Amino acid sequence: MAQPADLPPGFSVTVELDRVPVLPVFKWLAGAGKIDAMEMLRTFNCGIGMIAILDAGGADAACAQFAAKGDTVVRLGEVVKDGGDRKVEFRGRLDLAG
Repeated sequence: MAQPADLPPGFSVTVELDRVPVLPVFKWLAGAGKIDAMEMLRTFNCGIGMIAILDAGGADAACAQFAAKGDTVVRLGEVVKDGGDRKVEFRGRLDLAG
């Protein structure tokens, strides 16, 4: 996954990997190519199409609008205040078991 270049200083993103719905083709690819989870995310994004960063107050309404149009909506994580350099923190495990 790309680094969120437009976040203001002092903020980072946490991504809950166990929330990512990994399609069978990506599980197959990871297994057949012996590709680890971080490389799968960096190279293929594991099928994550679009990520919208929204304020907490508008997130529920936006998720409902996307879902009403037939999109699959997954809340992947959140923007958090931090004092470090890390812009993306991954938590959990990506399910690549085929």
